[in-house]
Order: sequence, then C-alpha cells, then structure tokens
Amino acid sequence: MKRPAPVARPRARSVTSHARPARERPSLGEPHGRQRVLDVALLILAVVVVVLAVLALQG
Repeated sequence: MKRPAPVARPRARSVTSHARPARERPSLGEPHGRQRVLDVALLILAVVVVVLAVLALQG
C-alpha cells in the first residue's frame, strides 16, 4: 500500500507538465477565451508595429 502512493505523485506531475503543451497545441485551431484575447492583442500589436515601421521608412 505504501509503494503506489509515491508512484502516483510523479505521475500527477507528469500529467500536469504534459497538460501545458496540450493546451498550447489546440490554441492554433480554436483558442480558449484568454488565449484568444492574447492572440488578438498580439495581432493588433503586430499590425501597429508594421504600420509604424512603414511610416518611419516613408518619413
């Protein structure tokens, strides 16, 4: 009874560690609420940076 208990703890850690990349992979297809907001924010920032770069080059 004492052996399975310590073995289950590292398994739980490995599951949590694998859960993180698993959440990042579906974000490419259909991101969740927070990830979708972050993706939209990054897209807006990217557009702003590109526009500012073009204006700076033209100016």
